[in-house]
Amino acid sequence: YSRGRKILAPCCGKLWPCRLCHDSAPDRPCGNTTLDMYSVKQMLCMHCGTLQPAAARCASEKCGGGGDAAAAAAAAAPAGGRG
Repeated sequence: YSRGRKILAPCCGKLWPCRLCHDSAPDRPCGNTTLDMYSVKQMLCMHCGTLQPAAARCASEKCGGGGDAAAAAAAAAPAGGRG
């Protein structure tokens, strides 16, 4: 699915569309089998290309100070909104 951003996994330093993509990738550079969703501190807005702190919306002026990049935590949360 597309959320308009990628999360930066601190365990491997790689950008991922979501934590499940990290967890299921056979070629992830770290040895972690699961990404701790609370450890994600940065996201990359796919609309403007700005690496920034994880938040509900893009903070970049390139996106008008409130682009539609989804929260990194939202993608990191399990399906059903529990997390």
